[in-house]
This record gives sequence, C-alpha cells and structure tokens, in this order.
Amino acid sequence: MKKTIRKHNGTKAAAVLLGILVLAASLVGCAQSSGITETEATAIALERAGVEQADTVSLRVSQEEEDGVPVYAVEFATAERSYTCDVVRGSGEVRNFSYDTASGASALTPQDNSAPANTEAQDSQSVAEKDNSTSDANQSAAADAVTEEQAKAIALEHAGVAQVDVTFHRVKQDRENGRAVYEVEFYAGNAEYDYEIDAETGEILSFDSDIEGWTLESSGTTAAVTQEQARDMVLERIPGATASDVYMERDREDGRDVYEGEAYYDRTEYEFEIDASTGTFIKWSVDYRD
Repeated sequence: MKKTIRKHNGTKAAAVLLGILVLAASLVGCAQSSGITETEATAIALERAGVEQADTVSLRVSQEEEDGVPVYAVEFATAERSYTCDVVRGSGEVRNFSYDTASGASALTPQDNSAPANTEAQDSQSVAEKDNSTSDANQSAAADAVTEEQAKAIALEHAGVAQVDVTFHRVKQDRENGRAVYEVEFYAGNAEYDYEIDAETGEILSFDSDIEGWTLESSGTTAAVTQEQARDMVLERIPGATASDVYMERDREDGRDVYEGEAYYDRTEYEFEIDASTGTFIKWSVDYRD
C-alpha cells in the first residue's frame, strides 16, 4: 500500500514540474513577443538618420504614445542637426521622423532625467564629446538623398543659367504637405527664380521666374506681338498642350501692354506674363499638382 502512495505522489510532482516548465516557456514567449527594446529602437532611429552613434553629442529615449500607439521617442543630436524619431514599440516601424539644422541641435542633453535614457548610448556620447579633434571627420551623412548643393545645381540646370552668373538669395529646407523640400531662390541678370525641389528625389515640384526692373518702354497701344503669337510662345514651353489649354488676355501694367494668363495641362498649372511689345516672358510660374 505504501509503494502505491509513493508512486502516486511521484506522478503528481512530475505533473507540477511540467506545468511550471510550460508556464516558464509561455512567459519567455510573451517577453519575446512584447516588442523591441530601447537599444533596438535607438539603432533603428540612427540608421534612419544615417548617423553613427559615436557622432551623437546627445541622445534621449522615452516611452510615449502617438495617436494611441506606444512608441519610443528617440531624440538625438550631432554637431550639425537635432533629430526626433518615433519608433513603434511593438513592431520597430518608424512612425515619425524629422530633423532641424538650426543652432538648437545642442538643446537635447543626456543629463535630462525627465525620461528613461539609454545608458549604452550615453557612454558613447561621452567618448564623442571628449574627442573633438575628429568630430568634423566623423560627421554623419545627410538624411536626405539630395544635398543643398545638388538642389542648387538642379535649379540652375533647369533655369539654363551658369552659377557664375547667379546671385543666390537663399536655399532653405522646409516641409510641404508632409514632404521634405528645398526652397531655392536666386537672381540671374534681371530675373528672379524660385524653385521648390523634393529633398528625397530631386524632383522639381514648382518653379517661377519674374523679370525685375523693366527697362524697355512700350510706345503707343499697338503690340508688336499678337495674342496668337503669344499663345504659340506659351505652347512652345508646354509640349503636348493645345490652344484650348491656354487662357490669356491683354492688359496694361506699369504703363505697358502685356499678355497675362494661365495654362492647364497634364495636371500642371502654368501662370505667365508676356511683354506685348517685345515677346519677353516677364513671369513664368509652374505648379506640378499631385
């Protein structure tokens, strides 16, 4: 009778041990499926920005919610830029990404204890801050596929002017409808050019040119260029368009006759002004619509 009891107790112990093992395995599985760690989120954010961790001068990681989605808010800075990247905790997906090239790049400090920090990242930051002699050589590649110099070159090539003949007013990074863009403005001769260029692809999103400071005077009211000729000049600039796509009228502006109007073709809007006495385009604006 005693032997039977011992055998029964041994079976119960084995069953309990098996249950413990199953529970432990379940807990491990849950831990593994809970999402990514702060370290992994940091690596994802740095890769998205094209920045090496050794090049950061500050880094902070906090757990937040973006529209109800749990994310790691990864904020870091290099000598040139400050970055913000929201990484979904469950999947590692980059939900939001932005950067600022202003002098505020040093605003983020690893001493800010308002949110959990990545200790491993702070150690690398200390090394980077001490080694100032090599910081310039180790600056990160730009997050955009197109640099400011490339954006300027794209605008100059499209305008058909050489850089030696140009005075640049500004090249500014901005966001338009959620898209990173370059705003390029410059002068060549007596014309002012404005371009908006996609910072990811280099595509020209819109441009216009205006002639400043007219020097030619129109005499009388008879135009040297007819309205039909002016329409043909517009169509020469819009391959594939027809006369029905062009709307214009004759007007008098600043003491001279002009043809002004718009054209719509292939999801693109054009605005123009033409000097009626010379056939010179005073204004030419193009807006590519999505």
